[in-house]
Amino acid sequence: MSQENFKENIIIGAGIAGLSAAYNLHKKEDDFLLFEKDNRLGGTWQSLKYKDSIFEFGPNTIIDKSEALRELICFAGIEDEILTSDLKDSKRFFYRNNKLIEVSPSPLKMVFSKLLGLKAKFRILKEPFIKSKSNKDESVFDFFQRRFGKDFAQYIVAPALQGVWGGDIRQLNMSAALKTLYELEQRHSSIIRGFLFSKKDKKKSERLRTISFKNGLEDLCTKIGAAIGQAKIKINSELLSIEKEDDFYKLQIKRGKNLEYYHCKNLILACPATISGKLLAELSPKLSTALQNIYYAPISLVAYSIPKSLVKGKEYIFDAFGFLNSTNAHFTLGTIFASSLFKERNIEDEHLFISFIGGSKNAQIIDFEESDLNAIALNEAKEIFDNALDTNINLEDINFIDSKFIKQAIPQYNDNYLKAKTIIDSELAKTPNLELLGNYMNGVSIVDTIEDSQKISKI
Repeated sequence: MSQENFKENIIIGAGIAGLSAAYNLHKKEDDFLLFEKDNRLGGTWQSLKYKDSIFEFGPNTIIDKSEALRELICFAGIEDEILTSDLKDSKRFFYRNNKLIEVSPSPLKMVFSKLLGLKAKFRILKEPFIKSKSNKDESVFDFFQRRFGKDFAQYIVAPALQGVWGGDIRQLNMSAALKTLYELEQRHSSIIRGFLFSKKDKKKSERLRTISFKNGLEDLCTKIGAAIGQAKIKINSELLSIEKEDDFYKLQIKRGKNLEYYHCKNLILACPATISGKLLAELSPKLSTALQNIYYAPISLVAYSIPKSLVKGKEYIFDAFGFLNSTNAHFTLGTIFASSLFKERNIEDEHLFISFIGGSKNAQIIDFEESDLNAIALNEAKEIFDNALDTNINLEDINFIDSKFIKQAIPQYNDNYLKAKTIIDSELAKTPNLELLGNYMNGVSIVDTIEDSQKISKI
């Protein structure tokens, strides 16, 4: 075994999970290399420039509620480039009955919005008296219908979860997808009582804010990589195979046109579940199968703009985060008002948007041509804005900018996921010095993924 190509730790994948793991090893001064098959860092995070603005083909913001996140930002040296928006003051809409209905991020205020009728609002008041269940197989829809009523589940929870997961709440498993709320019911026999007790127990804390950076979220990944240094991070380097030699992992890696072999004691796979599963096929067939059984929802992201002159007098509508779609009549799950997220991204003469198309409810989009998905996004944008603003925008006035189709965008925490995750955890316990990282492991949020990388310290 060549000492030159031996590393104590090797990380595969330079998305936020792999970079967070690399930072933790760097901080401890541990020996490691990180390999990334693409020619850039960030994985699915991609920040693109349009005029003086930025739009994201990936996550748009991060909720600033994690010391691990703040530590990464400091390490990257971009504290002075943070853009902020107060979460409580962030206006957003749900599209329903041909209208954009403004809602508050506050669950209590959302309940009393125009999304629900009087009968549905009275039904919510029964929640503290609804019998709790200890049922780990219950779907998100069944959970919220049982506790708050069908309208609450259908018109508030469904579009909200489409925005976060691209998911169908009739398929998402409550105990896995919304573990905190599930456990709140288990402890307090009521979500409302659980919230009240939680507020009593918590000290007054700072207001939550959503953040990005001057050059977009991708810049966080780029700057983490720069701070770690090129010697520790190898781009254009694809892992082809994994073997076990004694107590070490032997990796075949394609770097450019060359094949190279590396050995390591500890292997960290920070790739999507399906990719990690294929790589582990020979080493651990059972683990490989479980990983490849995790379903990811497909998403198409479409960026476009509309001249401000066409919606003159209604600019207040677009001074918001965006909207989620409460109707099943469209492929559009929601739309981000990209040039309004932060005042620094405002464009003088245009409104910039990103629409999210598809999700697990519209999984047939994997068979569509990208040009067809773009046309769907623009046509549905015209219909929604025409209805909501009582106007008539010509399709040719909508300026298509760019699009990105992600065949496997967001892992779905459904019943099959629970079965697969049980096997994954069991098989990992039998496989020494192998770690799996990513949003399929212990939560889909960015903060979940970053904090999960802390377990690397246990290797």
